[in-house]
Amino acid sequence: MANFVGSIDLGSVLCKHCGNLIDTVDTEKVMIYYSDCLQCNKEGSKKVEEKQYEY
Repeated sequence: MANFVGSIDLGSVLCKHCGNLIDTVDTEKVMIYYSDCLQCNKEGSKKVEEKQYEY
C-alpha cells in the first residue's frame, strides 16, 4: 500500500460581501480571511463611478 503525502489547505478566503469562497491558503491551523471577490469589487467600483457623476 502506497503512502500518500499531501497537504490540506486549512485557510479559507471568503468574500466579505457575498460570502463566496474565493481561494484556499495552506496554513498550519484553521484560518478565515476576508476580502472582496471580483464580482463584488466590480459592482462596488461601478457604484463609486455612478456617485461621482451624479449632480
